[in-house]
Amino acid sequence: MKNKMSFRKILLRVFAAFFAFYIGIMSLFTFVQYKNSKADCENRRAGFCSSIMKYISSAPEFSAEHRNLDIPLSYFFIMQRDFFCTNENYIRAALYTETGEKVVKTGNYIACPKPIIVNESNFGRDSYESYFALVDVDKYLSSEQITHLFELIQKENDILKFSLSVSGYQNKNEIIPKKITIYKEEWKPTDAIVDKQIIKSASRIKREFFEEYTFIVEDVEGLKKYRADNCTFYPESIVNVGLMNTGDSYSLMKRSRNEKILRRFEICTPTLTKEMMQEAKEQITISSFESEFYKEKGQIIWYFSEGGKNYYLVVNTVSFPLEIAIKNLVPVYVFSLIMIVLLVVILSRGLWKTYEKQILLEKNRRELTDTIGHELKTPLGIIRTYSEGLKEHISEEKRDHYLEVIIDETAKMDELILEMLDLSKLESKAYTLKEETFCLNTLIQEVLKNKERLFENQELEVTFTADQEWEIVADYKRMMQVINNLVINAIIHTPEGGKIQISIEKRRVVIENEGEPIPENQLPLIWDAFYKGDKEKERCERGTGLGLSIVRNVLELHKMPYGATNTDGGVKFWFELMRRK
Repeated sequence: MKNKMSFRKILLRVFAAFFAFYIGIMSLFTFVQYKNSKADCENRRAGFCSSIMKYISSAPEFSAEHRNLDIPLSYFFIMQRDFFCTNENYIRAALYTETGEKVVKTGNYIACPKPIIVNESNFGRDSYESYFALVDVDKYLSSEQITHLFELIQKENDILKFSLSVSGYQNKNEIIPKKITIYKEEWKPTDAIVDKQIIKSASRIKREFFEEYTFIVEDVEGLKKYRADNCTFYPESIVNVGLMNTGDSYSLMKRSRNEKILRRFEICTPTLTKEMMQEAKEQITISSFESEFYKEKGQIIWYFSEGGKNYYLVVNTVSFPLEIAIKNLVPVYVFSLIMIVLLVVILSRGLWKTYEKQILLEKNRRELTDTIGHELKTPLGIIRTYSEGLKEHISEEKRDHYLEVIIDETAKMDELILEMLDLSKLESKAYTLKEETFCLNTLIQEVLKNKERLFENQELEVTFTADQEWEIVADYKRMMQVINNLVINAIIHTPEGGKIQISIEKRRVVIENEGEPIPENQLPLIWDAFYKGDKEKERCERGTGLGLSIVRNVLELHKMPYGATNTDGGVKFWFELMRRK
């Protein structure tokens, strides 16, 4: 539990540091994106205003002399609003006369792209006109009914569609509805081959009555009767990126008609007071803006003359640049957060391993200090005792023996210190290999020859076999040290009369001895300095406890794989020779 708590603590600290960095960087990105979003909102506002002003002089609402376009200005209000609006950038506009009467406005409309005007002409035939006529839905339907129409659009797919039919009277470009009928249609997707290309299309297979809205019509004397099918409902809270296509097929970017969107449209409802009219009349154009960090509200009023009459164009905008910035950066936020979490986990695991290694090194350092003290305490005690005996002239007949013991213990201490210094140099990677080409078979035979006395003393049977003469490129002195230490280790752990087998086969050098197996949980530990699994076991020759640790470091310097495993009758140490490049 202590280790888990420690790792959790490291994880939390690393995450806190990276999260603070993440917040800082994302805040910087957000601020930059916010400035870009704000500039984009300003460009959208300017683009809408210039596009509306471009079409005003051509609109049929003013004078027949300027009817270059057979489309009402209200329809251009719809198109341009949908082109420049988004769910975070709202634009509403209205055109007023000098008396304050509203000529056209943005709002909810039903567009009739191909109206049929029923009118008996002098020639006894029906006459047709082909421009757009609009039903101002806000005048005739409640907010609940408008929302219901919007929800029907949301349900549309390739198979299910809803169509509108309008009948009533035409007053210039406005339709005064007497009846709005909604039909439910079923469509079947089909593929047509045109010029060897597959064109996806659909055919209507069923059309049935869904529901109907009827209205009481007054003051329509003298107006033309009107009827049109396949009308399109354009709710103001639907935002379309790009111009809407009219007719049987059109593309809408569907948005949720929720309270937030409706409330935002209400905020930017155009208003015109007498004071505003007077100020615009004096300055031609006036504008006012309220800017906050997360919201910007603005109003622009133009005063101009057209067809001999004066008009005021009012454009209101409400934009949320911070919301746009956050929305655009959501993929960046998510991806960056995932990367941060991955980095935190990877780094925390690395730090935890380093921390564990540090704890292990500290533990090993303490054990090493204790072991060194223990290893030196015994010979120093012997040297001191024998030296005091010589000083006091005790047992003069054993004087030569005492001196031999003192010299022997001094030599062993010297060997221990030299091996410790050698191991320290190897572990610090400060040693540079002195590579040369030599025969490994000859090196092993030389080591075995030097150990013949030890083999005889313990009556050990030692064999060496090789599948060929192995010439290798390595540090001769260090490889002799490896073979020597492994052989000494085998001698120490082989009982009297036991066997030691040394072999080289398929690039693998194996030194196997009879004896007790090493506990499986201790196999990884035998390569540590001063590690002795059975401290009480008597040895034929006391080792320093550094032999296998030196072997490990030398083999790692040569990048030779190594290991130790238990066999049926003892223990097997092995290492593999590297292939010559």
